[in-house]
Amino acid sequence: MIVYHYTIRDCATAIINSGSILPATAGVPVGEKPVVWFSSNKTWEPTANKMILHPSGLLRSLTFPEMVKLVLVRFAMPSDTLLTWPQIIEATGVSDDMVTGLKRAARKQGAKPSEWFGSLSPVPVEGLVMDMYQGGAWQQVGQLQEAA
Repeated sequence: MIVYHYTIRDCATAIINSGSILPATAGVPVGEKPVVWFSSNKTWEPTANKMILHPSGLLRSLTFPEMVKLVLVRFAMPSDTLLTWPQIIEATGVSDDMVTGLKRAARKQGAKPSEWFGSLSPVPVEGLVMDMYQGGAWQQVGQLQEAA
């Protein structure tokens, strides 16, 4: 199965320049292991939506049309070397309360944890396929090569 790491152009540039997709550390409690997240959702992973501070002082997720304006990018790879959602739970040391909260938040955003895959180690970009969302559809940009 092909899975996708969803991001925006600015972050994709940093990923390509570093040579790897690094585990997400934002909001990861001390004692838990960060994860490089992938999704089998072929359209978009709702939990990849960026957050903004609303004028009311509350945080809210950007909508998909708002995200499109940031230029969406995804990196595709086979899932066979990645952990499944149940394996991620076991490997990261995440608490039961956190799992419940993540599932609840995911469903509220229209995401399905059963579509989640991950790696506890950086994922090299060499060999990954990069797509960009343009004209209302995903367009393949190309397969990434080793940096010269």
